[in-house]
Amino acid sequence: MQEALQHSLGPLPSSWATSNGLPRRTNKAQAARELEKLVQPTDKIPSPSKYVIDGMVLVQKLKVSDQMALRQIADAALSRVLQKGGNSRHIDVVFNVYNEISTKPAERELREEGESVTNSDLTAGQKIKHFRNFLRNGQNSLITFLIGY
Repeated sequence: MQEALQHSLGPLPSSWATSNGLPRRTNKAQAARELEKLVQPTDKIPSPSKYVIDGMVLVQKLKVSDQMALRQIADAALSRVLQKGGNSRHIDVVFNVYNEISTKPAERELREEGESVTNSDLTAGQKIKHFRNFLRNGQNSLITFLIGY
């Protein structure tokens, strides 16, 4: 019996999936609170340090108007990265990647029922009229553009 119980009964651990095998939604805020309990805040950041930025939070916090070209949006993002992590030796901007077995595709599909903008080949001078709608669409190539800019 002990040997039989050491093998997984499905493709995902039961804490990650429902009984029918679909990915289970998690409470990320609760997980973050639990992790924060394990960390002692500090007044001084040791040097040399590394700075990790959530890329999508960075992009969502940008003040973007319909008149801004992607070049200007990218410059604003870079400026914010350097402002926040300028004293660090190493800066990482991390964007989420969702595998096919995820709740995100279904959530995006529901959000995208309204009108949204998709662009596969973005150019530096291009303007995106409805930037928030553009961000909602999982098929845009903004991250690829920012990385290559």
